[in-house]
Amino acid sequence: MPLIQIIGLVFVLVGLGGLGYCIWAAMQMRKTTMTDDEARSKITRLTAINMGSLAVSTIGLGILLVSYLLG
Repeated sequence: MPLIQIIGLVFVLVGLGGLGYCIWAAMQMRKTTMTDDEARSKITRLTAINMGSLAVSTIGLGILLVSYLLG
């Protein structure tokens, strides 16, 4: 069981790291001036990373929940 908990924790931490990156990148975008097309493409990319990070962290939380219920 501890191995499953470690795997779940790694998933959660990777997801939170991705969310932190999205926040940092959005703050950097606010400081720079760019055209509408550049901003739209960067926001689209950040949205994809954000959704992927949320999915990874949700899977990790699910793994942790199952491991605690079984253990």
